[in-house]
Amino acid sequence: MKTFSVIVTEVLLDFWRSLINFIPTLFLVIFILFIGWIFAGGIAQLIGRILRKIGFDQVFDTTEWKEVFEKAQIKVKPSNFVSGIVKWILIIVILSIVAEISGLYEFAGLLNKLVGWLPNLIIAIFILIVAIIIADILDKIFKASLRKIGVSFVEVLCGIVKIAIYVFAILI
Repeated sequence: MKTFSVIVTEVLLDFWRSLINFIPTLFLVIFILFIGWIFAGGIAQLIGRILRKIGFDQVFDTTEWKEVFEKAQIKVKPSNFVSGIVKWILIIVILSIVAEISGLYEFAGLLNKLVGWLPNLIIAIFILIVAIIIADILDKIFKASLRKIGVSFVEVLCGIVKIAIYVFAILI
């Protein structure tokens, strides 16, 4: 029969062996997180530059959404917002890799489900952006047409059309 001191000694030795065996994994995880963070930031900056070059921010400046964001005191440019989303998607993927390496399989599974859901979010955002552009174009066309006809409640009708387009985009 083992004495209490022998049992405690074995438990402590097992603990230290496990800790010593985990140290290389810990350094690998820290290294992957560091490199991954730099990589995600670099990709996000590249995407932000590309979006600014193609005039992504100007699309929102021509619509009424700029005023909406200003009233809500949101002071982020659309290109920075999109590049920030890309950065955090990449960080979630990197965290998933790190969780797998660390043996946190349930957490890695949760992150993988989240990453699997993100394309749906991106498509929904793209649909909303297209709806905003279409609503702005149709608003201008309807205002010009209805004013030419002589309709007196142009703003109300155009507001209904824009809301209908936004609702339709949200329902998709």
